[in-house]
Amino acid sequence: MRGFLVKSPDDESSSVRDLSQREQEILDYLRDVKKATLKDIAAHVNVSKNRAAVENHLLRLFMKDEVMMARRGRTRIWMPNHIVVQSVRRPIAMTILPEVDESGRSIRKFWFDLFHSQTKGDYIYVQESRYLEGEGWVSKGGNVLPIDMVTDYVSNLLKVAIRSDEFRKNHPELYKEQENFLKQISPYVGVQASK
Repeated sequence: MRGFLVKSPDDESSSVRDLSQREQEILDYLRDVKKATLKDIAAHVNVSKNRAAVENHLLRLFMKDEVMMARRGRTRIWMPNHIVVQSVRRPIAMTILPEVDESGRSIRKFWFDLFHSQTKGDYIYVQESRYLEGEGWVSKGGNVLPIDMVTDYVSNLLKVAIRSDEFRKNHPELYKEQENFLKQISPYVGVQASK
């Protein structure tokens, strides 16, 4: 698939990722069973019977892109992450954040690109990159957004932005335009215009 790297379930690249022994045990268990709930993991992995402690390890693995989480009702289903999105071409759009190093060079960017999945359709991938001295540009992580969710996502971002007193003060005309826009689209998306 273009735009994807698919990790083999037997891929041991996690050893490079600096996992603790407990995180490695949880990851090994998930590789064996493919999917498990927090309750299952706490019962079968000799890490801790305390679910909060196990969840803490799972969240660390999630932040390191080693596991994925899906929800079924109120239950979280954890599974090993076998898909790593990596752009093989220049992204469609980029935003340079106003963060510079001592020489005045921009050191933080957000990249936006469109990918196609054979099974799930189109989606937008947003990735943050930082420039680290001696390492160059390092990607930090990203958000995968199904194309059908774009309007909801952008609407919620706007809803948060217009709640900012700084945004209202610095951009009064833009604030009014976005507030009116949210009122117009709120019947069609999962967002209520702010009062």
